Amino acid sequence: EVIEPNLYTERRTKDVLELKENKEHHPYPHKFEVTHSIEAFVAEFGSQCKEPSSYVEKTASVAGRITSIRSMGGSLIFYDIQSNGHKLQVVASGSFVYGNFREKTGHIRRGDVIGVSGRPGRTKAGELSILPREIKLLAPCLHMLPTSISGLKDTETRYRQRYLDLLMNPKTRSTFQVRAKIIRFIRNYLDSLGFIELETPMMSSNAGGATAKPFVTHHN
Repeated sequence: EVIEPNLYTERRTKDVLELKENKEHHPYPHKFEVTHSIEAFVAEFGSQCKEPSSYVEKTASVAGRITSIRSMGGSLIFYDIQSNGHKLQVVASGSFVYGNFREKTGHIRRGDVIGVSGRPGRTKAGELSILPREIKLLAPCLHMLPTSISGLKDTETRYRQRYLDLLMNPKTRSTFQVRAKIIRFIRNYLDSLGFIELETPMMSSNAGGATAKPFVTHHN
């Protein structure tokens, strides 16, 4: 179903308010224990699970924001989650998740932050994934994200909503990471030479600048 962003936000806000009345599926739980970041998960279990359809008999917990949802029937859902620039696939099966599968997954939407706890492994296609026993909504996204196919292209939106640009465009995130490293290096280098960092105002309420003289116009 294709709906307008404003209508999506209205419906999503209403759903979240209803979830707040349900203690079992509260949209903002107090705590969720994470054992691995997505980067650490891939580094640890990527080498242990090399063959397709292979699994590790160990429980791991990760959390991330959903960037894609694909369902196959009513009892198998694939989520792509990402965190700090790293992505992981979640294979949610109705026969493996504890509790009522529809209640656990029915209120989860693209853009939400979820926590999953389950068994690491690879699918038949060979993609490293996690097969969750538990799925928990940690923070719902109230706004519709741009589609992953088109991405975020509008220049004004990218500059005004930089958080959205960082979320949707990996290249932007990479650029800011390099920028942060450059600034950190320059700051540490100058600090080692004894320079003092200070801030000076860029704008001033007093008239000034070279030989300019203040004057009054016809309108002001």
